[in-house]
Amino acid sequence: MKAFCSIVLALALSPAGSWPSFWGANLDVAAQPQPPLVADWAQARPVWRSEAYVLTGYGNAPDSRYFTRALRSGNGGGGSSPVVLEGTVYTYFYVPSPQSEPALKGNPYWERTYKSEDEFKAAMAKANASPRETAWVLNHFRPAADDVVVAMDAATGATRWATVLPLRSPNLQTHKHRGVSGVPLAAGDTLFVPNLASRLYALDRATGKLKWESPAFDPAKLITSTYSGPHNPSPLLLAGHVVWSRGGTVYGFDPQTGQEKWKAPGGYMLRWSSGGKDRLIAFIPNSKDMVCIDPADGKQLWRQGAALVAGAPLSAVVSGDTLLAAAQQEKGAGLPFYTGWQLSESGAKQVWKDEPIQPDENIPVTIANGRAYIVGAQYIRILDVAGGRKVGERKFAQGESGPGSNAWLGVVGGRLLFIPEGQHGRPHYMFLGLDLKAVGPAWAPTHTDTTAYNSQPIIVPVVDGRAFIRGGDGIYCYDLREN
Repeated sequence: MKAFCSIVLALALSPAGSWPSFWGANLDVAAQPQPPLVADWAQARPVWRSEAYVLTGYGNAPDSRYFTRALRSGNGGGGSSPVVLEGTVYTYFYVPSPQSEPALKGNPYWERTYKSEDEFKAAMAKANASPRETAWVLNHFRPAADDVVVAMDAATGATRWATVLPLRSPNLQTHKHRGVSGVPLAAGDTLFVPNLASRLYALDRATGKLKWESPAFDPAKLITSTYSGPHNPSPLLLAGHVVWSRGGTVYGFDPQTGQEKWKAPGGYMLRWSSGGKDRLIAFIPNSKDMVCIDPADGKQLWRQGAALVAGAPLSAVVSGDTLLAAAQQEKGAGLPFYTGWQLSESGAKQVWKDEPIQPDENIPVTIANGRAYIVGAQYIRILDVAGGRKVGERKFAQGESGPGSNAWLGVVGGRLLFIPEGQHGRPHYMFLGLDLKAVGPAWAPTHTDTTAYNSQPIIVPVVDGRAFIRGGDGIYCYDLREN
């Protein structure tokens, strides 16, 4: 027992270590300071797979054309990322609800495949499908889903609590989801969890007990259609309010009670901290405008036309008093490009405009040491944040592990954590230097893997030298520390 306790203590994370939301501890997709890390991910030591089973992500989940793939992969549960705070890992996903009858009649994909219930049963018998696997196929067609939130020990992967919130999400069983997946925010004694239908939960972090949800749940108004997800992956905690957006409106809630304190027009949100005050930059849906909101009372401080296309969660960032955001040509033709805006209490002024860049789908941006890393198709460009001047680039040759669809760059231990592909095929992991040169080779995990789709990758929190990866059947922990 003493030896076991020693091992667990050695694996325990620093209590101060965290990656509490989609964007990390400082909302800049950068990890906190790290111990010395291995260069090659193949040298990382696998520590645990979570005790809790977690459904696969969108990227390799079945879709309606190929729903019998559920026999191999099970069902999908969205593309949310894990978060970490004070030695606990939290994850959110949804599960097809057994209270929601499969909607088979009139479904062209089902009726093209099976003409009767007997034909379906015969096909499952021929496939030697177990009752559980057969249920997976039927689960694909259930209109509603249950939301599941799990807290697990960061040292062992053991489940601390699991909360199920029935019939709160649409059952979007397809990898072709091009919306946003909600990611929890862990703050203080509360875990704030957004679901696929832009509902916001507040759960007690110690027990998983539901404190409040917004909007209030009405079982007579089940959400059973497809949905594009929330505006933001994670809510923000600013000026004493938990700030959240849905349906083109930004809300400020009391974190403990869920009481609505204010609301204002806005969609995708970013924090801007200046002069000791937090401000909120929000992009107006179906508009070319952005607004600045005081999160203390919801008052709009200014509104600015910008022609931005910052719809994907990583296509805009605030660095100091500069907003970097993807923009589109005025007439909607041609390649997108990045712009820099100087933010002030009176408004925003465009101060630079970069050259067009060829995207794969999105063009995410990552900030490190005053430089912006903009990710295109098989290409990464480095810009000076203040002036927009190009200070470096890397063009990846065919066959290299270059950026494909839904690529991600995070800042970890003075390096860039690079996931070249977050949508098609298998995700690989590798470290790049801040000069974009490879620190180590690309590593393909041996565990059951998964990806998201289109709008955002599944982020990999790295906390105190440990990486927490959402796999296809659970959360996996790897120790990246040097021996």
